[in-house]
Amino acid sequence: MSIKSMVAGVVLNARNTVKSPALISSSLAIVIASNACAIDSLRLIHDPCGYRWIQWNAGAADVSFRVMRSCEACPGGWQVLEETTGARSLDEHDPAASYRVIALGVSGAETGALTIEGDGSTMLGVRLTRSVLDPVVTCGSTVTLSVTANTASPVSYTWMRNNSVITGQTGPSLVVTVGPSDHRSTYSVLAGGCELTRTSWPRLQLATMPRSRHVEWIERSGTQTNHSWNYCPPGGGTYNNYDYSIDSPCQAANWTEAGFSLSAYGSGSISPTGCQGSESGGDHRVLAYVLGPTKLHVQGGWSGSSGNNCSGNVRVRNNGISIWNLGPTGGFPAGGSGSADLMLAPGTVEILCSTPICSGPPNGSASGSASVSGTFTALFTDCNSNSVPDDSDISSATSPDRDANGVPDECQTVHVPGDYATIQAAIDTAATSTMRVVEVAAGTYAGPIDFKGKPVVVHGAGAGQTVLSGSSGQSLSVVRFSGGEPATAALEAVTVRGGLTGTPFPTSPSALVGGGVFAYQSAACIRDCIIEQNSAGFGGGLYEWGSTGTVERCTLRNNNSGADSGGAQVLGGAVAMTDCLVQGNHSEGRGAGLHLVRGTPTLARVQVIGNTSTSLMGGISWYAAGGTGSYLTISDCTVTGNNATVNYGGIGITDTSITVSTMSIQGTRLCTNIPRPNIGGGSWTDLGGNTICDCVGDLTLEGLVNGADLGILLASWGVCTGACASDLNHDGVVNGADLGVLLNAWGTCGY
Repeated sequence: MSIKSMVAGVVLNARNTVKSPALISSSLAIVIASNACAIDSLRLIHDPCGYRWIQWNAGAADVSFRVMRSCEACPGGWQVLEETTGARSLDEHDPAASYRVIALGVSGAETGALTIEGDGSTMLGVRLTRSVLDPVVTCGSTVTLSVTANTASPVSYTWMRNNSVITGQTGPSLVVTVGPSDHRSTYSVLAGGCELTRTSWPRLQLATMPRSRHVEWIERSGTQTNHSWNYCPPGGGTYNNYDYSIDSPCQAANWTEAGFSLSAYGSGSISPTGCQGSESGGDHRVLAYVLGPTKLHVQGGWSGSSGNNCSGNVRVRNNGISIWNLGPTGGFPAGGSGSADLMLAPGTVEILCSTPICSGPPNGSASGSASVSGTFTALFTDCNSNSVPDDSDISSATSPDRDANGVPDECQTVHVPGDYATIQAAIDTAATSTMRVVEVAAGTYAGPIDFKGKPVVVHGAGAGQTVLSGSSGQSLSVVRFSGGEPATAALEAVTVRGGLTGTPFPTSPSALVGGGVFAYQSAACIRDCIIEQNSAGFGGGLYEWGSTGTVERCTLRNNNSGADSGGAQVLGGAVAMTDCLVQGNHSEGRGAGLHLVRGTPTLARVQVIGNTSTSLMGGISWYAAGGTGSYLTISDCTVTGNNATVNYGGIGITDTSITVSTMSIQGTRLCTNIPRPNIGGGSWTDLGGNTICDCVGDLTLEGLVNGADLGILLASWGVCTGACASDLNHDGVVNGADLGVLLNAWGTCGY
């Protein structure tokens, strides 16, 4: 019997093709790389509502699935849509070039994977647009809403306003003439009976109506009624009634940003016999929206002829509740007045001024008028002068409040070089307890810059536009977090370049660390930055010691160290690096890309590519250093094309004497690192989904699996100790399972 015939399992590769569903324009190729009873039949479908689904058939051994869509800008070229235990996943994004589903077994190990081309289609209705770009819609303006469906099949559309169907509107577009009732209205469209999308706008700023910092006028309206009659001679005559609107609901008069005035009048007369006469009355109304707690000083009055039967009233309502009423039903026979300071809650305020029908006594006449005026005073803070209370800005997510002090961040923002000539001056004058945002314009600014433990955010115009350069000849990092900075502190959207020395290490001043950035016992974050062309003894680009901050969406490239860690070194703490690129860095010691020592660092979606060490570990070096509780977590990363002169071109583990795992890896690709193995040196936990381009079983690393490797494995039989390279399935024991893996790989390595 040959060696290969002893292998218990057989790996099958197959390629199948399925026809696309009705809404998909092209056939889709499915690549299956799994055993025969695993996940199969991956396909794209569109449901009756137009939503795009990735759907598959699960195999008996499949427990969960990782669904991904291609993404050129994402590390590794893939974006994870979701982790699911079901057999389909919804993608509401723009079309992707391809999709991939990875099936995972009960142990978390990959049991199969499928890749499918995207269909290039856009879901029905996702592009509901307004024809106006200004967020403030003017009363009387015309707004066109339209929806585009990606199907040639007829689609019936139903338009709704505030969840009520708009009669007669069934096409793919809707023209709306905006009126006062459209304040905060929501329009939505259904296609084929399914709601696809919706749009709404805030309170309307109506034409000619002033807008102040604390009140928005909504409308003015009113009516004037006139009656006249002629019944002389008795038994005949006519009666006329005229009822007309005072003005357009979208017009204003006698109003200012601070206040308003309103008046109404009435009159009447009757002939001596009472068979002829006339009477009139008015009812005028103003409606506004108060943005926050506000004081309304209101005053009003009534005047009229003594003894007539006129009546009048002035009243104020806040959110529909009457809070002031001037004049009883009978009015003021000879006149009257009053004033009040009213505390208004946020919401609507309505002021009504009326003179109901006013008639005169026999052989006489009567007249009367009512008037009201008022001024508003804001009782809320509006530090950014956007006519909205600060707490409303924060609660609606219009303005960020990173330090949760109730003040929008823009109110704590200064500008360089506008408000301060230098970044350091802006930091030096900041308080130690209140966050300050330092907005740095495009340009090049000389270091060093020290955050001095303060909650300061230094935010550039973009990593390609704002450059923090060198350290002015001093033995310091370009940027330093010198200790105690809270998590609100951050360095964002800048390039850190040309630091040539680094900072003296606090406990060993002869060692210079962090040529670009040095963080000491800091929780500060680094986001959207480029750290490049810096040098130091340790951590040429970045050195984090005892810190707990994050490094997000950053690029560390072409940095150099005379000892360990060309790209970045992390010593202790709990630094998390996500969505970063570590490329083209060089070191004379360990970890040309990353050197991680103790603590609990995490790497997620980090690409470590093309780094070079003249010693050990070209890509990532991990040294738990015997630290209790030290553990490195790596997930969804790429470690490729790294080189080391001695060993472990990809990932190297220094603690060979530790028998328990101090590192886990999941969903990560380790390939084309030299020398092989791509990962080695100590124990680690395989959480599944990894691609490691090593020849499993090649224990001598000469490109063959043969008797020499078999001898090494047999000599290691039993419970693992040390690095335990013979534990090919990483279960802590060298036994028959590992022997099976080695025999299955017998012969020349394919890599």
